[in-house]
Formats: sequence, structure tokens, C-alpha cells
Amino acid sequence: MTMQREPNIVRGVKAFEGLFGCLGIALFAVLFFSATYSVWHVVVLDPTKRVPAYLQVSKVLYVKEESWGFGPGGNETGLLVYELPADVAATIASKGLPFFTDNDNALKARQQLVPNFDWYPTPVVPNSGWKGDGRTPASINLFLNRYGFGLDFDQSFIAMADQAKNALGNFYSYGSGGRLLVVSPELRKVIFAYSG
Repeated sequence: MTMQREPNIVRGVKAFEGLFGCLGIALFAVLFFSATYSVWHVVVLDPTKRVPAYLQVSKVLYVKEESWGFGPGGNETGLLVYELPADVAATIASKGLPFFTDNDNALKARQQLVPNFDWYPTPVVPNSGWKGDGRTPASINLFLNRYGFGLDFDQSFIAMADQAKNALGNFYSYGSGGRLLVVSPELRKVIFAYSG
């Protein structure tokens, strides 16, 4: 019995399909990693994207952060301090907690890659990771160093963060992944601390 050879056109179509299959996989990989990098670039590299857009922060006053490893088991610690625009600070001071919970701001937070925070009036109630000795309010240093991956932060910003989180008239929220956000209309500062 003799084997019939496939016509050249059939071999050409099969080669064409194989080429496009490989190109399709390569194109998918490029698009996937490009999209992942774009999200990472926006959220991680642009510090103003780490807080809700309705706070309208544009000026970063202090940044100190470090990462050890990545993924599950990786640790990150950081403190960022932003200047709160005067008009936003005045609005927060006059509206209070409803500023953070109104539908427009909740919608803006959902449209952004920042989670919708649950807001509370200060003073901050420390969670289980950094209660301190119970006699005095716990320093934000305890929050930042709770997993043993602390940094040597500028103590003037630590003192300012402690003042903001302990004073009445400010607002705070715990976020997923070990984040704490404190907004002080009086100081015109937004403090973003994370440790996780």
C-alpha cells in the first residue's frame, strides 16, 4: 500500500495554523504581562494612586518603604505622608464622617484600584497587631514594625502621624493587607502606613 502525500495546500494550512497558534500564545502572554505591569506601575510606582482619588492628593511630603520578597510570605513596610489640599481639608472639616461615606466618594473609590475603605473618627483604635502597653496610645511605630520588618523612619513624621491618629477631628481606616490611612483636615495631611 502506498501512502499518499498531502497536497501542498493542506501542509501549508497546517503550518499556518501552527504558526498562528504560537503567535496567539505569545500575543496573549505579552498582553497579560503588559496589563499586569500597567496596573503595578500605576498603583505601586505612583504614590498618589494609593489613596482614594476624592482626597485629591498631589504632593507627597515623605516616602520611606521597603519590600522583602514577594507574593505569599513576602513582607512590605512603608510610610507615606501627603499634603491634603486646603479646599478638601475644609470640606472634610465641615462635613465630617459623611464626606467619606457619601455615594459619590464611595463610587469614585470603587472606580479606582484603591479599595473602598470603612471610615471611623479618630482616635485610632489599634487592632490586635499593635496595642502597646495600654497606658498610653500606641505609636504608629508599633504598627509599622509589628512583623519585625521595620525601617528607620524620620521621627518628625512619626510624631506627626501619632498626633494625627490620636487627636479628635480626624478620620482613619484600616485597609486590607495591613494598611492604615489617617486623614487630618487640621494638619492638612494624609498618612498612609502599611505593614504586611
